[in-house]
Amino acid sequence: MAPNFLAHPSLSYDQRGKRYREATDRFSINDIGNPMSFYGAEVPPERIQQTLGHEVTEEDIANNINVLEYDNYFCSQCEHRFSILETAYAEYYHNPVKSISPRVTYLFWLSVLWRMGVSRMGLYLDAADEFSIREILDKAILEDVKSIAQDICDLGTWCYAIYRVDGIRQYDKGVFGSRQESSPYVLLLNDLIVVLFNKKPSLDTYTCGPLQIDTSKLNTWQKKENVLPADRRCFMDVRDWIVETSYQYYDPPREQALLLIREAERSDGRILSDQEKDMLIKTRRLVCGPVRKMVSLRKAFRIGIAAAKKKMAEEAGETYEPLEDEDLFLTANDFQNYYTDMLNAAHQGIDVSQFPFYDQARNAFPNEKWKGKPSEEHDSNFCEALDWISEIEGPDGMAELYGLPPKSSPAVSHKIRPNDPCPCGSGLKYKRCHGRSRG
Repeated sequence: MAPNFLAHPSLSYDQRGKRYREATDRFSINDIGNPMSFYGAEVPPERIQQTLGHEVTEEDIANNINVLEYDNYFCSQCEHRFSILETAYAEYYHNPVKSISPRVTYLFWLSVLWRMGVSRMGLYLDAADEFSIREILDKAILEDVKSIAQDICDLGTWCYAIYRVDGIRQYDKGVFGSRQESSPYVLLLNDLIVVLFNKKPSLDTYTCGPLQIDTSKLNTWQKKENVLPADRRCFMDVRDWIVETSYQYYDPPREQALLLIREAERSDGRILSDQEKDMLIKTRRLVCGPVRKMVSLRKAFRIGIAAAKKKMAEEAGETYEPLEDEDLFLTANDFQNYYTDMLNAAHQGIDVSQFPFYDQARNAFPNEKWKGKPSEEHDSNFCEALDWISEIEGPDGMAELYGLPPKSSPAVSHKIRPNDPCPCGSGLKYKRCHGRSRG
């Protein structure tokens, strides 16, 4: 879904752009629904053990599922059309002084965004944006680069900023897309940061996460692509922002509903109304049941690297100070956030005793805070959906859904008492949840 010349140098263990050499560790892609690692057939065992921390087992082999590459996802004709753009841009990427039509660069980045969006490769496009890009690509990708460059058809209002990062490390790289479901969309691919807008912002400077974008320097299909410089610190800040905000969008029932909705929109050729979408999302929540909030530990990947470096230094009789490591860009605030996240994870019943810097996290908070019982957070989205269906079905209909006698029957009072757990599974008492307004 991401261009081969950008993805494979980021994901292969030796930076060679070939398949079967992928060594994608947990944080190489921000698809939080599939946080598994994958190792290609040509990756040596010692490289895999470096990440796993043990020799490869039969279970590891069984779980080694490729979630990054798809064969025959598009028809051969579409693959060929995309390859025209990809081949031309790859030559330009490796030799920036080479002349290339702005129509080609513009269409290339729209094609990357569209492919990553329809395949759910770390991001999700607004329906109007997805259909707009598809229409542009369909009419403007012609039989060769020369024909594309000489074409005069209008290519729409999209524009983009692109940064090329100097000094990036191999373990920084990956395939990342912002989870925000509307323009602007942010991509990280190899050593590039790309921000795409469906139209030019009205502001002179647009703030997008940690980026301050000069909108006068945005690229369009009418002028030569301008690639801006960026340093590794900027890249890491953007990557952190993408990964950490991804957890805000973690909502499996909603994502499942949105996928079904988008398929319907594509089939019908129309965009569903917000009211229709809301109804379908709520229905999906009822089918899936309550969902626990995902536990996230900010900066966990780099803090894990710091822990490994600290251990190696101690074994060598040396000292190591993570806050002075210029490769990791970690601050005291980063560690404090990590300790707080670890405490929250412990409150959700997760054993954090083997996490990096556990002892330091214990010392960061009083003992009584660590002795708190696992929280019983209820799924407010599920409860909202249950309220919605209860208004439609009424008390008797809800009792039938739960397999209980009708509300009007005296037997109900013996089935669900005010202090009983609510049948919705929220963990709250019935009187505090779905019995709070039902007599």
